[in-house]
Amino acid sequence: MWSNSTSGINTLLAKYSAVDFGIGLDDGNILCAKVGVGGDNNTKDLIWIGNPVNKSVVISNECKASYHIGISSRVYNNLLDDVKYGKKKDYMGIEREVDMWQSYYVTYNGKQEVFYKTSWHWTVY
Repeated sequence: MWSNSTSGINTLLAKYSAVDFGIGLDDGNILCAKVGVGGDNNTKDLIWIGNPVNKSVVISNECKASYHIGISSRVYNNLLDDVKYGKKKDYMGIEREVDMWQSYYVTYNGKQEVFYKTSWHWTVY
C-alpha cells in the first residue's frame, strides 16, 4: 500500500510539503533516567544519555533522501548477511550479490569516523 504511488494516502499527502528525515543507529551502553521538577513519576520525562545516543544523532543528521538510514561501523560489523547484502542486476543483466550499505565519513568528537548509509528498503505488508 505505502509503496504504491497511486494509493489514496499519497493523494491526500500531496498537498503537504515533502518530509526529509534521517535515522541514525549506534550500539553501546546508555543510561536512561526519569527526571523532572516536582510532581510524581507520571509527570517526569525519560532522558537517554550516552555516546551511542549522541553518535546516532550525528549520523541521522547526515542521512537525507534517498539515504534515510545510517548506522555506525559497530552496527555494520554486527549485521547479519541478509541485511548487509542484497541481489542486484549488473549492466549485463546478471544478478550479483552487492553490499546494501555505502561507507561515508562523519566527524564525531573531533575524529573522522566511518559510518554507513543505505537507500535499500523492504515493503511492509
